[in-house]
Amino acid sequence: MYEEWLQARAPGYKSLAPAERDAIAGFLHFWALFEGRLLNERAGPDKICRLAARWNSDDLADSAPVCAALNYWRNRYFAGGEPNGRFESLLFRPNDHEELVVDVMAGAPDDAESVMAAVLLIIYRLRNNLFHGLKWQYGLADQEGNFRHANRVLMEVLDRYGDL
Repeated sequence: MYEEWLQARAPGYKSLAPAERDAIAGFLHFWALFEGRLLNERAGPDKICRLAARWNSDDLADSAPVCAALNYWRNRYFAGGEPNGRFESLLFRPNDHEELVVDVMAGAPDDAESVMAAVLLIIYRLRNNLFHGLKWQYGLADQEGNFRHANRVLMEVLDRYGDL
């Protein structure tokens, strides 16, 4: 019932591969768990940075999902050490710590707290762009990798800190 409705009405949904739909649907669930369990149901850039600071001494930033996501987003959003047009489409707002993300994506700083903050802030921007409709303007095209990596990071975080 839901699939049929979305295919008939949502821009670009019908042309998405099942794997793309799965990644996006999974993200909705993982983000809800993450925000509910770890951000007291109110996500925000400063709260995300405080989480990263709490996990600074853990090995989370060196985990396979975080390293894979960081590499993926460096390749996707940067060219020659500089942000590209895709990075601009994340639409960072003034208080979203964009400078930190740019610095981490460019390779410095590379401490655990900064890396985790940058990865989680990108996930937060993906969340905002999906939940507030921007991703729908593009028919959700070319988003599977973004959401697959975000999902893996969120699963790792929830396994470690979500008390599930």
